[in-house]
Amino acid sequence: MLLFPPPTSGFVIVDAPVSPSLRHLAIATAVLTTSSHPDCLHTQRKTLAAHRTSTAGTQPLSMGKQTRATSLPRHWPSHLPYLTQPSYAPGLSRSQRAALATRSSEASHSCPGSGSEAADIPVHLPRGPSANAVVVPISDPSHPACHQSGLFAARHLPPGSFILPYYGLVHSALPPHSLKHESSDYDLWLDRDASVAIDAALMGNEARFINDYRGVKAKPNAEFRECWDGRCREKCMAVFVLPSGKNANPKSKASAGIAKGEEILVSYGKGFWGKRSQEADEAFAVGEQ
Repeated sequence: MLLFPPPTSGFVIVDAPVSPSLRHLAIATAVLTTSSHPDCLHTQRKTLAAHRTSTAGTQPLSMGKQTRATSLPRHWPSHLPYLTQPSYAPGLSRSQRAALATRSSEASHSCPGSGSEAADIPVHLPRGPSANAVVVPISDPSHPACHQSGLFAARHLPPGSFILPYYGLVHSALPPHSLKHESSDYDLWLDRDASVAIDAALMGNEARFINDYRGVKAKPNAEFRECWDGRCREKCMAVFVLPSGKNANPKSKASAGIAKGEEILVSYGKGFWGKRSQEADEAFAVGEQ
């Protein structure tokens, strides 16, 4: 999704909940450009515009436990903290944290075609690099993300099955806390009713590299879904293979899941592309002045 320098040294792995300051990471992440996910908060935040205020001061970053660089996924960017579980912003309220610890109906259903309760993150899932998916640099000139990166299946992934969690900074989507996430293309709703979102712009795991299917395949083969993480008994966002028949292309092998080596692709949603088009039009208008 983004072009990053090759891994060298100075890796940081975060495998304990932390309360980071995004401002503290601003210099290290200044090279971040464009990438996104479905249900981005850009359009929904219009209703909050009247309540926006100036952002208060931030707290120093606590990186938590760090482990050796050998535990990082291959092709992981050297400047980006790697998370093995979500990080939590200090602006989350008690009621928001309580909402995250309450299992909703969306995180309780079974997914057709999976053969199991696919909306659960397996309790035995080890923390660290995913065994199901890998980050791969893209060199195909016809690919929209050429010279950037994508997420590819490391093994055959059956229909409806869990691929990997989506980790990032869990934060309040209410102002003033939402202001620092306004321009993020990695920000997903985690709990709309509780106004909680998760942003992988400045830290995350392999899931942040997943690309949109447009310009690559006729249909997506995966989706983001709210699920339940039994390891910490909390709501989580994760990536799942599409169930059999859902958006499946009858001329492809989509109904059989995702093959080893195949790129994992989702739909970023109309809201994201509408926002991108609006930003492009505004930039063009400014350039014409």
